[in-house]
Amino acid sequence: MKYFRHCCLLFTLVLTSSSFAFQDVESMEAFQRGNFEQAIKSLTTKLSQSDAKIKPGEYIDTSVYLALAYQSVGHFKSALAILRKAEIIAQQTNDSIRHAMVLNHLSEVYLALDNFSEENVCPLPKLTVPKTALACINQAVEKAKQTE
Repeated sequence: MKYFRHCCLLFTLVLTSSSFAFQDVESMEAFQRGNFEQAIKSLTTKLSQSDAKIKPGEYIDTSVYLALAYQSVGHFKSALAILRKAEIIAQQTNDSIRHAMVLNHLSEVYLALDNFSEENVCPLPKLTVPKTALACINQAVEKAKQTE
């Protein structure tokens, strides 16, 4: 199961990198070398810039990469927090494509966190983590359909 999750994470990283142009060369080089700790530092610095310097779409894309870096080193709760912020921005800006992308990544984090208690992880009451992941996937599919 762990091997399957890593394959899914790698596939998602490749899919995300081809879908959105990512301008942070230092972070991408760190990803390619497998130096996720350096990527986390670089991406965290980029996200800490003032709102005037980073556009909402770029903030979301950077957040997704940061979440992937956190996932790669096993920091799933950090990835969850980053993706929740990115989801709010995607909703506020009505960016349905990026919103669907964030929901897809949220579902992966929820699946990875399936051994944690529901109270600590799930934003939706009375749902187990796998059901929350499925809800995120379904929501992502609906968002994608809206863009067609």
